[in-house]
Amino acid sequence: MEQQIQSERVAYYDNAKFIVVIIIFLGHWTGLPTGLNFPISGINFFYLFNIPLLAMFSGIFAKQLLMSGQQTKYYIDNVQRIFVPFVIFHVIYICFILYYVNGQVDGFWTLNLMTPATITWYLLSFLFWRILLIHFQIMKPFVAIVVAIICSVGIGYVYGAGEFLSLNRTFVYFPFFLIGSYLDKDFYQRLQERSLKIVSFVVLICLLMVSVYFNEQIKWDWLSGHLHYRNQFGELFLYGGVFHLIVFIVQLIACFCVITLLPTQISWYSRYGKDSMNIYLLQGLFLLFISKQFARIDSRFMGILEKHDLMQVVLIFVVTILVSMIIVSKPMTFLAKYLVRPPLFAIFKKK
Repeated sequence: MEQQIQSERVAYYDNAKFIVVIIIFLGHWTGLPTGLNFPISGINFFYLFNIPLLAMFSGIFAKQLLMSGQQTKYYIDNVQRIFVPFVIFHVIYICFILYYVNGQVDGFWTLNLMTPATITWYLLSFLFWRILLIHFQIMKPFVAIVVAIICSVGIGYVYGAGEFLSLNRTFVYFPFFLIGSYLDKDFYQRLQERSLKIVSFVVLICLLMVSVYFNEQIKWDWLSGHLHYRNQFGELFLYGGVFHLIVFIVQLIACFCVITLLPTQISWYSRYGKDSMNIYLLQGLFLLFISKQFARIDSRFMGILEKHDLMQVVLIFVVTILVSMIIVSKPMTFLAKYLVRPPLFAIFKKK
């Protein structure tokens, strides 16, 4: 029985990691010069829960290592599995964008680690979350979460707290990470009742309908951790904190609705969940490559695609899955393990 529960737990989290990363992948198509765009209403809907949910799951596993009592291992893990990959992929993305996408031969000043390149912001924020977690564990859970929410809301009033060190997103998403750290690994089992699943499905459908109906009014910045109240609300910036708090509550509700609906059974994609970080970090390179290649496609074909939204969505889904399968293939997995999880501290292990 215990083995069956363990197998179900592993399948659930593998499914969750793969599905969430695929949703993030879909969102990254927006804004690329490919001529393909996922409907912005769908992007707004995805951003209600994709990064918050990823932060929550990250918190669950970070807490487990922290509470194991192996403080030295926790700090080494922060450096080896987060900071070093951040530096590696920051350099890779900057070089790729400069030389392949933009065709520039200078501009190495943009290697400044203080401003994360594209999707590498998550690694830097993840590092800060794990450091903050050490100090927030001293507080009672309710107090810690309230303080985290106050910091999340308050960062929008701080001028200049944007891309620098990914401070804005770090504090915006930290409450989700902290809440995840207070959840035990079997918490999802308490959300598997049929009635809860029905309610969660209805709530998500309602949120999708709202994102479609208010498509033009909803701004992507509101849901992606880029909120700076003065820029967004002008003279009414003092009310920005209230708006942010409402967005946070809606995102939290959306997260638990998705958690309730995530499959617990072993599926064909379950085995790829362990490689979700590979997909997250490498998909941006493939997207940049694809965007460059789309410029060479016959304009008549692109004209047909632009007139048919459904065809664009299907093509984006297909390409996303195909690229993800390439990334989790054995050759790519072998290459990625030295970039995503470089064994820098292996020399210090005792024989």
